Amino acid sequence: MTTSFIKYAFVSGEISPTLLGRTDLEQYDLGMEKIDNWFLDYRGGLSTRPGFEFVDEAVDVDNRTKFFKFIFGPDLEDTYLVVFDGGRIRFVQDGAYVLEAAKTVTELALGATTTVTVPSHGYVVGDLVYLNDVGGLSTPSRLFRVGAVTTDTFTVLSVSGQAINSIGTTPYGGAGGVAQRVYSIAHPYLTYQLRDLRSYQIRDTLRLTHPEVPIKNLKRIDHTNWTLTDEVIGNASTTPTGLVITASASGSASVGFVVTAVNLDGEESLASNMKIKTGIVDYTGLTAGHVTVTWNVVPDTQFYMVYRTLVMPGGAGSDVTGAEQVGFVGQTWAPQFVDRNIIPDFTRAPPIGTNPFAPRRIEHINVTAGGSGYTSGATVAVTGAPGTGFKGFPIVNGGVIIGVQIVNGGSGYVSPVVTFTTGTGATATATVSAATGGYPRVSTIFQQRQVYAGSNNDPLMVWGSAPGSFSNFDTSSITSAGDAFELEVDSAQVAPIEHLIVARGGLLVLSQYAIWQIQSTDGPVTPTNAVAEPQNFTGCGNLPPIIADTDMIHMEGTGTTVHLLSYNDIVKVYSGQEISLLSNHLFDVSNPMKAWDWADDPFKVLWCCREDGTLLTFTFFKEQKLLYGWAPSSTMGDVRDVCVIPERGVSRVYLMVKRKLNGRWVKMIERVNTRDFVYVEDAWCVDSGLAVAPQYPAATLTPLGTEGEVSFLSNVAIFGAGDVGKVLRAGGAKGTVVSVNSSTSITVALDPDRPVVAVIPESTIPKVCPVGTWTLDAPFTTVRGLWHLVGETVQILADGNVVPEQVVAPDGTIELDAPASRVIVGLKFRPMARTLPLSASNQVIENKRKRVVEVAARVTQSRGLKWGPSLREDDLVEVKERTYEAYGAPVRQQQGIEYAILNSGFDEGGQVFLVQDNPLPATVTGLVLEVEIGDQG
Repeated sequence: MTTSFIKYAFVSGEISPTLLGRTDLEQYDLGMEKIDNWFLDYRGGLSTRPGFEFVDEAVDVDNRTKFFKFIFGPDLEDTYLVVFDGGRIRFVQDGAYVLEAAKTVTELALGATTTVTVPSHGYVVGDLVYLNDVGGLSTPSRLFRVGAVTTDTFTVLSVSGQAINSIGTTPYGGAGGVAQRVYSIAHPYLTYQLRDLRSYQIRDTLRLTHPEVPIKNLKRIDHTNWTLTDEVIGNASTTPTGLVITASASGSASVGFVVTAVNLDGEESLASNMKIKTGIVDYTGLTAGHVTVTWNVVPDTQFYMVYRTLVMPGGAGSDVTGAEQVGFVGQTWAPQFVDRNIIPDFTRAPPIGTNPFAPRRIEHINVTAGGSGYTSGATVAVTGAPGTGFKGFPIVNGGVIIGVQIVNGGSGYVSPVVTFTTGTGATATATVSAATGGYPRVSTIFQQRQVYAGSNNDPLMVWGSAPGSFSNFDTSSITSAGDAFELEVDSAQVAPIEHLIVARGGLLVLSQYAIWQIQSTDGPVTPTNAVAEPQNFTGCGNLPPIIADTDMIHMEGTGTTVHLLSYNDIVKVYSGQEISLLSNHLFDVSNPMKAWDWADDPFKVLWCCREDGTLLTFTFFKEQKLLYGWAPSSTMGDVRDVCVIPERGVSRVYLMVKRKLNGRWVKMIERVNTRDFVYVEDAWCVDSGLAVAPQYPAATLTPLGTEGEVSFLSNVAIFGAGDVGKVLRAGGAKGTVVSVNSSTSITVALDPDRPVVAVIPESTIPKVCPVGTWTLDAPFTTVRGLWHLVGETVQILADGNVVPEQVVAPDGTIELDAPASRVIVGLKFRPMARTLPLSASNQVIENKRKRVVEVAARVTQSRGLKWGPSLREDDLVEVKERTYEAYGAPVRQQQGIEYAILNSGFDEGGQVFLVQDNPLPATVTGLVLEVEIGDQG
């Protein structure tokens, strides 16, 4: 009996062996038993994954490196991949390291050790430097590490530190060669600390947090000018000084004032030392009067805020002291204020300097002896090197110090000593905060507040800055909405807060055991209305969650399942859904996910790497509820990190890959190709690959026809006799220049398979080709610059044709058998997939032997695909795709249904392999299997 089975989509990905046969699951039949080096197209197809472009080598082969993204704006020049390695930060933009200005190479000394002469180069040992067009050592360009240096010379090493033996290479002619250093700056993080290093971008700054290191700011000033500095937590407004109180008349009353200054950014300073005036008229009683307060001018101040105590009527023991509460009485735009019995508002108080992350800050001063003879002008000082920043004033009553008001606790105090002025005999001891464990591990911006969370000492604490003042964590004695806030989430298990995610309805706070949402009871979150409501108790691991549209994808706390967190408008709670169940075999607590990032455009794929170096892709498209699936990929090495950067309107995926090439371990920064080819000659289906760069003349080109021999006109004089024989690609056409008619005109014999297709609609009139949309290239046989692949066997796609594999020569070259004008070279990877064991909804066939007789596959943009019952070469069948293409022209990409008769035997599974052995693309959107059903096994 022969039966047809149809598989019309592959959107469930690789199905776990524990679920084989679960045809009752809605998504089961949309999966595959095995996938390697394919990804799930969200439109339903199974596509060979794009290859990786070689960016360049990275240092620190054996140690951890770390990727961060910097996205200041949509333009390419505002986006960077930020690379942290052993002690240095380097920057990648548009697939290349950011470089300093070029310096002229005057001499190259060849030998077992190679020495380069660059007068006054300024390079230091360990720098990465490109040499460009410096003889056979670097043609056209090659990256080296600087070895020994003198003022004018340096030796070169491989990036991983081996000496460069240049004996036998082409000598340098002494002209045209340049050196360019890879721009970098130092960082203080130890290698193991890079794992928990987090970043959050605030405009042109990356805020870096780690629980063992002070908060730092990586700021871009210019393309090759970045700074890394400590974040300064504190009040940026200057505190007023020199208060003078003048009363309208004398009397027995007393009063105290403090003043603050509000700077141009709207930040209110800490309060001045309290100025107390005694012997004044009681102007708050029945006696008329007033007091005038003046102080020194504070530059760059918008206005001043004035606070005072109650006016004490006087008498024995009833004078005002520094212990009194002050209330707001008014603001002024000049350094003077007149108080005519204004009633203080004691719901508003001046800021108190607070830095919750400062180590060894003064938290309390305990007066052990009050002494005598102290006046209201007494001062207090705290010493204890290297401590700085303490501000406060003594509280004096009857000449005795009874306490100390701390305005700012400072930081760094070791064995602090407290001293006082104006009297004698007073002593005190200071309590300091912990020396370590106070730095937060994560940060974000929420409702115009800088928010930190999860220090080692306070793992469940969340700190929020004052609104609009990201470095200001000041509080006040009377809590107000404008103060900074602290909030500790409730949890029975103490695991540090790992992530902060700004989401609909509030701020999501994630630890290993639970997820909370910080929200307010009314309006924005403030110190007086903030609440933390639990959302679910799956928790979240160390891996940062991914925001995909309005949802969040996160690894739960144990690291074995992936969840989708979505907001429920009805119950106003975030609810979770496991999205790794069908592929649960890909997740193991002993082999956790190491890094991941979301690439929305063009394929809606989450790119992930596991601790073992395996690359996973997860396709997710919420609009189609059944479309989510996982697919593993492999390369000749281990993927160690992944990061997605928007470039030219497309999500570009960067990878850190550790490979063993030519007998040595190296780390490569590579970029996943966009897979947006139209013609097969542009299909990038190799890893760590390079392509010979096409030449884009600086002119506008106008075709005068669409096929055959066609004249092309340039708007500027760019053509010459040497252009005969070059290959033109313009408007979809490809052809060879057969004559140069003038400096602005050429005649091109177009390939029969590649006429001009860019025409004005409803006509045959060709469109004009703007600058940057057309190329003119001379065919070549030597491919250069493959230094990173020396000694390795590479696959080659030349003008769309697969040519025999080669081993890269010691000088970084390969030689083609025939000239070509568009060549892509790189390491091989093999896409392979296997269908699920056959099952049927209307009959029981699982226990019967089956034989797949024929395969019909609906394909698009495909070449060279093979089918078979096993991976043995003799069992794999490749459809003969060449039809009427011209001799030497590449086979057209296939679109439609392809058929293959298989030479298969009976087995229990009735499964088929899909294999791609060549550096060519393939996309399968559906399969029909003709299967012969045999007897029970």
